[in-house]
Amino acid sequence: MTFSLNLTSQIGGSSKFKLGSLTISSRLWLIVASALVGVMSQAGVSLYSESKILTDERYNSVRQNVEVAHALIVHYHEQVVKGKLLEDEGKLRAVEAVKALRYGGAEYFWINDMQPKMVMHPMKPELDGKDLTENKDPEGKHLFVEMVNVVKTGGVGFVPYMWPKPGSANPVPKISYVKGFEPWGWVVGSGVYSDTIDTAIRNRLITIVAGCLVLAGILITIGMMIRHSLLSQFGGEPVCAEMITLQIAQGNLSMDVALKPGDESSLLHAIKSMRGNFSGIVAKVRVGSEGVAAHSAEIAQGNNNLSSRTESQASALEQTTASMDDQAGATMTEVVSAIKLVTDIMGEISASSSEQSHGVAQVGQAVRLMDETTQQNAALVQEIAASAGNLKSQAQDLVQTVEVFKLGASDTLVRTTVRAAAPVRTIGKGGERRTVAYAPSKSTPTPA
Repeated sequence: MTFSLNLTSQIGGSSKFKLGSLTISSRLWLIVASALVGVMSQAGVSLYSESKILTDERYNSVRQNVEVAHALIVHYHEQVVKGKLLEDEGKLRAVEAVKALRYGGAEYFWINDMQPKMVMHPMKPELDGKDLTENKDPEGKHLFVEMVNVVKTGGVGFVPYMWPKPGSANPVPKISYVKGFEPWGWVVGSGVYSDTIDTAIRNRLITIVAGCLVLAGILITIGMMIRHSLLSQFGGEPVCAEMITLQIAQGNLSMDVALKPGDESSLLHAIKSMRGNFSGIVAKVRVGSEGVAAHSAEIAQGNNNLSSRTESQASALEQTTASMDDQAGATMTEVVSAIKLVTDIMGEISASSSEQSHGVAQVGQAVRLMDETTQQNAALVQEIAASAGNLKSQAQDLVQTVEVFKLGASDTLVRTTVRAAAPVRTIGKGGERRTVAYAPSKSTPTPA
């Protein structure tokens, strides 16, 4: 029979998920997927943290640069207070100094008053001197009025609104930091476009995703290499080898272990070789045990015949001894009578009769010894027959034990070939001879 892998039987019909029911490939892909999920989760947390840090950094950068511009205004105001500059000259120099300031490549500063009216805007000089009360962004927010209100409330603060980038007419989200200078009634501010933060975050996201994809590719490649290595060593799924060895342990040596083309060194290949060798050994042991059973039957039969013949011989010897004793007694009686009649003239005959009597006694003793020896031989033959019977019983037990193993067609052919090559013996009683061949699973020889 051909062995096939059935994972359902391994799961045992249970609806509860078991990691052991997964194949090696599934387990490796589960590890790779878990690693990727973990990396992407960590990347997501890192991206969120970085976006917050980046936003805070931009906000802090704007705030710090506005503080620098505010310090310039304070400087020129001190020059006026000290009488080194007139107020108008001091304001003009402060405006020119702030107008020339740049940071971050193209970021700038502006100044408006508390009216609000534009004092200086480096990117839109057409706004200089104009009332900004009705100036609104596309969402309807009076942004400069909002800036004045923030300064009036806390002196400093952030104001979000929509404003076009330099060289563009399309407004984009922007957040500005404003700080008031009370002596001159000014509000100095600068801002950062939110889309620059979004672009930075997007670039970072692209970098992280690219890194995750590269890592995924590496993990998948390593997973495939490990999977190929493990499956090459096992020759298939480990559960397949487990089920095959279980079948062998239960005595089933007839299953066919399917191997992949070119597989000559895997675990399944070794198991298949072991199964083949084990099957051949069992086949030879089975044939040998059947031969032992046949031999024991032959020995038992021969011993039975010998025992019968020995007993017959012992009986004949007993009869012979009795006959000789009777004849010797009768002869001696006649000789004694004759001796009494012719005592004087038959001296020599008397002496001769004494010798004959002594010889007959020795013959009787020899016959008795032969009888005792024959009886001992008969007892010994019976013991041998009993031992042969035990050997026969043990051989039959061995045959029954080996019969538990199920052999394939090729092993059955080997068994038949070995049996065909088994020797034959001849046994017989008296002059009769019979040829006996080994007969499997039989308790007595079969005449050939």
